[in-house]
Amino acid sequence: MGVLTALAGGDRFSIIAIAAKSVARHRRYLRQMGLVDRLARERPLEMSVPETGRSPAWRQSVASSIAQDCREARQSFAQRDLEVSWG
Repeated sequence: MGVLTALAGGDRFSIIAIAAKSVARHRRYLRQMGLVDRLARERPLEMSVPETGRSPAWRQSVASSIAQDCREARQSFAQRDLEVSWG
């Protein structure tokens, strides 16, 4: 899924990168597109390209990454709601 497709479904998006060394390149592209402020998170899986195509570990890593992002987002939203409520 592309960034613009992801943004069609919400204001912010996350990226699951194959490796940490990709993160700087992704940030550069997002800055050029004027979208870096809408990036919620980028999480590298630290896998090689061949591993992503043939390894069952790929699906597990992606699922774990998404689950972790969801837990952190829930905590962040709960904290923000608390801050707003008690302002």
